[in-house]
Amino acid sequence: MNFSNMRQIMEMRSEIKKAQKELSKITVEAEAGKGMVKVIANGQMEILSVKIDPKAIDPQRPDKLEKLIQQAVSEVIKKAQKEASKHLGELTQGLNIPGLT
Repeated sequence: MNFSNMRQIMEMRSEIKKAQKELSKITVEAEAGKGMVKVIANGQMEILSVKIDPKAIDPQRPDKLEKLIQQAVSEVIKKAQKEASKHLGELTQGLNIPGLT
């Protein structure tokens, strides 16, 4: 490996860190049950908030609320992954670098 390649790798690494920091500022939202459960996550797939409409809480049917939460979280993670792939894909130019997306 020559010095030029090493410099390019260091520059790319710096750009990737910068992009990952930017991803923490991007937010995505998903909902389930016609808005009864809303989940917000950032581009790093961290859950930032979960809102539950009191009407979704039925003590006799906790499984219903569990499914709504699962659906909303799954959807928000898919959206966050899509944003991260789009954002980092431009930087990595389609290279599959483990741990980035």
